[in-house]
Amino acid sequence: MMDGAQTELDSREGLAVLRERVLDLEETVDQLHHALYSRILVEQATGILAERYDVPVADAFSLLRGSARSARMNLHVLAAAVVAAERRTPDPILARVQALETARAQAPLVVR
Repeated sequence: MMDGAQTELDSREGLAVLRERVLDLEETVDQLHHALYSRILVEQATGILAERYDVPVADAFSLLRGSARSARMNLHVLAAAVVAAERRTPDPILARVQALETARAQAPLVVR
């Protein structure tokens, strides 16, 4: 009889371990879905900005990242705003574009 009780206890402990592992894996899957969704949003926003401002993709990404930092926003939140805004550029991006244009206008001309 003792062997049957021990086997049942071992089975319950094994199921508990498996349940915990499944919960951990579900959490990992959720995190990966979120990361993929965020990356897709950032790539879409970068493409929109590259087209809108007629700049290379790398420059559009720098604009997006710099705007998010300046506005103290998460990158994916600002990217989502760019994608959702259709033709309207979100204020943090406009502010960054204006700041870059001002800095460029004030920079001394270097002749070589």
